[in-house]
Amino acid sequence: MRRAILGIALAVSLFLGGRELLNADFFKIKSIEVIGADKISPEDIKSLVSSEIVADQSWFFPRNNFLFINTGRINNLLQKTFPDFSRVRTTLAGIGNLVIEVSERAPYAIWCDSNGGHCSIIDSQGFAFDKNSDSRSATLTIFTDSKPTIGGIIFDENKFSEIKKILNHFNQSGFKIISISENKNDYFIKIETDLEVRITSGDELESITTKLISIINDQNSAQDHSSIDYIDLRYGNKVFIKRR
Repeated sequence: MRRAILGIALAVSLFLGGRELLNADFFKIKSIEVIGADKISPEDIKSLVSSEIVADQSWFFPRNNFLFINTGRINNLLQKTFPDFSRVRTTLAGIGNLVIEVSERAPYAIWCDSNGGHCSIIDSQGFAFDKNSDSRSATLTIFTDSKPTIGGIIFDENKFSEIKKILNHFNQSGFKIISISENKNDYFIKIETDLEVRITSGDELESITTKLISIINDQNSAQDHSSIDYIDLRYGNKVFIKRR
């Protein structure tokens, strides 16, 4: 009986002693450093991480102990809370020092539904990460029938790939695009001169821009200065020009 009591007392003492040791100040996360945050305040990031560590405490294993810190969980929390972050990496820099490195998404375009009621900022992968605002506005606007949803990929991969090919080809050909509207299987492209060009999905882009250059040169040669509303190139070799 005496041995049993002594054994239990020893086990309890070791358990409580181990708990006290693990909760000792020496093992606690004392500082959080944030690297790479520009739009999102580093203080907001630190506050969120600190709250997560405290809220996730267990009775025996303290989550603010650097030995038990769950960096993967912190990364997932930050990316879910702040869609602006394309990448989050959390590491320990010595005992008690947590370093959080973030990469913020770069605006590629403003994406709006066709009615123009809702707009979001997207990156070059088609990920919607912010509501449209003057401070984050991009020079390109893409209009589609789908509804913007912050925090996810909003385009079909093939569709977005085709849109980007159109943008790159027109820009490289000297026609800077300011907006492109998806209309079922067609694209209505507005270039910097406020001229609209209408093409169909799958059109050969080299041929499209060659026709466009020829039409504009013919207009200039004929000294026709009447304003063109749009040029429709969706019907093979037929070209339709609508004047204002």
